[in-house]
Amino acid sequence: MIVGYSDGDDSVFCAECWLRIAQAGVHPTSVLDSVNPDDPTDNFWIVDYCKLCGSEVKYMSVGLLD
Repeated sequence: MIVGYSDGDDSVFCAECWLRIAQAGVHPTSVLDSVNPDDPTDNFWIVDYCKLCGSEVKYMSVGLLD
């Protein structure tokens, strides 16, 4: 389950804030993923904070995009 995104500066954004950024034509460099789609708080190792709203983004892996 995708729980957030990262840009070229390695800034982390929650999925809700990234939606607003994407509308401006910006593309992510990576997606932040949690393993358990039923309970994303169940499987995470890393906690970062969204650059825009400050909410916690909890994820287990980073998937790089081209």
